[in-house]
Amino acid sequence: MRGRLIFPFVAELHRLDTPAMAPDYDEDFKEPVLVDTDDDGIGEPFRREHPPVRVPCQVEPEAFEALRMATSGNTPRSSFDLVF
Repeated sequence: MRGRLIFPFVAELHRLDTPAMAPDYDEDFKEPVLVDTDDDGIGEPFRREHPPVRVPCQVEPEAFEALRMATSGNTPRSSFDLVF
């Protein structure tokens, strides 16, 4: 049985496109390599994502209160529980 969301939000999820990133993935450090795309001598991060998916969800009350109390919403504890 599925219930209604009490305080509905829309979460936008960006899934990482791992097959597109496979050629430029460093197996030793387990992260994308820096690729110099504009020939300025500085490598830019190489990241490819699937198109964003928007899903309805609800932020758990404790996490919502912590986010609301933060001055700018930019806190070291940036993990929030979402209910789908």
